[in-house]
Amino acid sequence: MVVIEKERGDAAQKQQESPYAKRLASLFGWVSSWEEFEKLKDNPKALVEAASRKEVGSRTCEVWDTMLFKVIKYCERALELEPQNVEAWRLKMKALVRLARMEGEERKEIRVHNKEICKEDRPFSVEAARCAAEVLKLDPPKDEKSWREYDEIFTHAWNSNEFSRIKFEYDEKVLRANPNATSEDWWSLARYMPSRIENAAEKKLEFYDKALALDPKNVDAWFGKGVILQSQHAYEKALECYEKALALDPQRLEAWTGKGEILQSQQAYEKALECYEKAIELEPSRPGLWKSRIDLLKAMGRQAEADEAAKRADARFGKMWENY
Repeated sequence: MVVIEKERGDAAQKQQESPYAKRLASLFGWVSSWEEFEKLKDNPKALVEAASRKEVGSRTCEVWDTMLFKVIKYCERALELEPQNVEAWRLKMKALVRLARMEGEERKEIRVHNKEICKEDRPFSVEAARCAAEVLKLDPPKDEKSWREYDEIFTHAWNSNEFSRIKFEYDEKVLRANPNATSEDWWSLARYMPSRIENAAEKKLEFYDKALALDPKNVDAWFGKGVILQSQHAYEKALECYEKALALDPQRLEAWTGKGEILQSQQAYEKALECYEKAIELEPSRPGLWKSRIDLLKAMGRQAEADEAAKRADARFGKMWENY
């Protein structure tokens, strides 16, 4: 009986010393923090300072996850009082990022005991990205390395599009305020604009025009403007842009194909064929160019030439060219 009781005691002691038991005890040990919280709850600056100390302390704390929940609680109260408190948003973001890295049973365990913060429909990573968006709005980074760190937060939340939008809006604001902006700067802003920006085509045209106003020989801007105008079915204006691009750089392959597509749509078949042939001459390894030429030859009723071109394409690419 004594042995059994001793074994039971040893088992209970081990259970109390287990990481799970320590974490569980700490999760329910919020009472010890309430006194401090009650003292600080109407002082956002003091709340953020306390949260910062806890965030630092959590790095060496056994129950670091519980400490992070306290950081979140303090920050959320500070944000109730001061919604523009960037440091509160930043600390909450950091805590959520660290919690988001947990996987498996450990995360489940913490979700069970902290449902208020860890709702199933609001994962840590998603909430971290929301906080990151607020930080970027209130205090955008000044260097690309810091921007990349925020990009990782949004990527982890499967929301890279939102990061791209925020970064683009920041870059646009900075560039508009820069009196020394170059033609290349405006072209780059247009070229790498995220696809889901509102009125993206109109903005791109504006930026290409700014680039060309600073440097009328910017061949990339002429070509980019042509692509946008072609997508808007403004074919005559697009054709003019492609021709200006080719006057500056006759080796611009994409301008030849764009010009060929417009001429073909206008049934100017001979001129379109010349464009496709020039493009193939510049880059004979592109199956799509061969298909465009073959399809055009068929449309022109030149079946024998189309068949001969198809044999040459088969010899070079197999049947792969037919899928372009």
